[in-house]
Amino acid sequence: MLKKTMRPRAILSNIAVFLSGIFIALLVSNTANLNNNNNSNNDYHYNALYSSSQTRHHEANNLANDDGSERTTSVNDHLPPSTVVLETKLITTQELKKKYTTDINSEVYGNNWNLGCSDLAGLAPYIRIVLDRLFHGDGKRQLIFDVGANNGQDASTILGIFQPVIGMCEGVLNNNVKVISVEPSPMVFCQLEDMVKDRKWTDSQILRLNIGLSNTSGVFQFADPGHEGGSLNTTNKVTDISHDTNTGGEGDEHFKQITSCRIKNHSALEIDEGRVTEVPTYTMDELVSNVLPSFDYGEMYDDNILTLKIDTEGHDIFVIKGANQLLADKRITFVIFEVWSNANLKAIAEFMDQHDYLCFLIYPKMLVPVHPVDWWYPHLDNHTDVYWGNGFCGIRSSLALSMLYKAFHADDDFLLGAYDLLMKRGF
Repeated sequence: MLKKTMRPRAILSNIAVFLSGIFIALLVSNTANLNNNNNSNNDYHYNALYSSSQTRHHEANNLANDDGSERTTSVNDHLPPSTVVLETKLITTQELKKKYTTDINSEVYGNNWNLGCSDLAGLAPYIRIVLDRLFHGDGKRQLIFDVGANNGQDASTILGIFQPVIGMCEGVLNNNVKVISVEPSPMVFCQLEDMVKDRKWTDSQILRLNIGLSNTSGVFQFADPGHEGGSLNTTNKVTDISHDTNTGGEGDEHFKQITSCRIKNHSALEIDEGRVTEVPTYTMDELVSNVLPSFDYGEMYDDNILTLKIDTEGHDIFVIKGANQLLADKRITFVIFEVWSNANLKAIAEFMDQHDYLCFLIYPKMLVPVHPVDWWYPHLDNHTDVYWGNGFCGIRSSLALSMLYKAFHADDDFLLGAYDLLMKRGF
């Protein structure tokens, strides 16, 4: 029987592979040292993996010749086309602010539809990523509040994007959500109920509440024209809410009233800009702590809120202030709100910052940080016209915010590398 032997050429090939491995290891170590030696308070080095076949050549080391002159080598020149190397770039706060300022100047103007249409629908797929990664397998439904639910468009988006995976992977990605839709207009609430029936949504999927939310509670007047343009007036309280929040007795009758359409033949009623109704109104803190426990969910639900989406025709700041304790306890992961003016945007960003949340303006392909000091832009102070946009806030430096931000900017290396810099305070 012949004994197999390794040919000299094969031996040399194995040695070459071994030496190449040592060279790459030294190269990565040297690049990491460059990162450590060049850190500064306002600069951030980020690492991204690139293939040398993409011909992204860069300078890895600055070496000195014998005569003292500077000599530059590029690591990609020494590596085969399939090799993945570590590229180091430098981002400064000045570069970031210049980029964001340019975008703010060009995108923020009166009645801006590009900003206005980028709200929950634009962020929902990325929130779904956070849901599946951080909460899968815990057996609890995650709560998404749809405040200013209108006739159910956002509820339709939520229940479509967040539907459970059915099939072989049912046990892996089966996190359902429960939508809690809040709509103060009795007429529009009836339209929401119509959509629930048409879509055959169940009570375990969506709870509908015909109430208002603000920073105070009581019965208040609501301008109710019969479309999405209604507004809550909390200047003068009509009366206190007098009911038992426990199940049984008077409380049950109250809850029947706020969870059902009470207008007969509502589809036949015309729009009336002068119509005014009276609406029971709560704070988010009170709704979550006192009212919701009165409903028998019949399933396990997370005590925290995955997303609080608000669209209340300029009343958003009051809804947010009514969630003061929930925000202080970090029980709300994400907040999405509507922007009508710079003063409103600044007030929300400042209030959220006090609770250690960082806010952004939502662009179709970018989240622009907004902070009353660190990330504010001259154009916003000089721009006096009302514009329409949407904002988003997440808990500063949280894993959930990191995942959403990086998924949203996955195709932009520059903005990906800026995340840690955005989490800093006081430049």
